[in-house]
Amino acid sequence: MKFEMMRKLVVPTAVFLISTFGVACGSSGIEGTYSNGGSVVLDIRSGGKADLTMLGEQEHCTWKASDHKVTITCNKDSVDFIRHDDGSLGGPVFVGTLKKSKE
Repeated sequence: MKFEMMRKLVVPTAVFLISTFGVACGSSGIEGTYSNGGSVVLDIRSGGKADLTMLGEQEHCTWKASDHKVTITCNKDSVDFIRHDDGSLGGPVFVGTLKKSKE
């Protein structure tokens, strides 16, 4: 009887905490403008929309985030960026590290 009561309290509480924590950590704070200080600017907006500008050419893209990865998809081509602890995004060699310049 005591076990059933604990289970009825613990399971819903655990599900709530995990789902809240997962949403909070998944993509919070990722929106903003990132740049490598040179030829690449990535503007990540809410709703999964993004603009990627390289050498003056802008592409309208989509994005999705997981634990430590952000995937930008432009015209069916995808590029993965790694989220660093300082909030910067590490891209492929030709992009380098993008630092957040605007919220």
